[in-house]
Amino acid sequence: MAKRYARTAPDERYYVKAWLKAGDSQAEIARWLGRSPSTVSRELKRNAGPSGYRPKQISGCMRLEGGPCVSHQTVYRFLWRGKRNDGDLHTHLRQSAKKRRKRCGKNDFRGRISDRVDVFERPDIVEERARSGDWEGTRWSGPGTATGW
Repeated sequence: MAKRYARTAPDERYYVKAWLKAGDSQAEIARWLGRSPSTVSRELKRNAGPSGYRPKQISGCMRLEGGPCVSHQTVYRFLWRGKRNDGDLHTHLRQSAKKRRKRCGKNDFRGRISDRVDVFERPDIVEERARSGDWEGTRWSGPGTATGW
């Protein structure tokens, strides 16, 4: 009967990471663990994703280990408070914070019409309403409203 593939245990992954950091080859690591070199290779590919932690992971681990029960929002608040005080724990997060743009003050251009002409600066011909675009009005349409002018 053929041997079945079994994933490495968490403590074995720790050793693999340490030995790789020390400069050992995958073949040597596999021999020390008593595993196939392809097993070590697969585990490295599987665990080569983004390093770091998510606040939900942190709060879940704390709950499992019997630590204080906190939400992921509390973890975020703690990390960003530390960042404001020159801490570096936020650098261990899997993703950095979303860049947010300040929307108040003089640089807020949302909803602005470029090259807009003020109502009081309109030409006199508009007052004659001889052209179709000179008429002002609001047309409401939809359920329960009249659809005429």
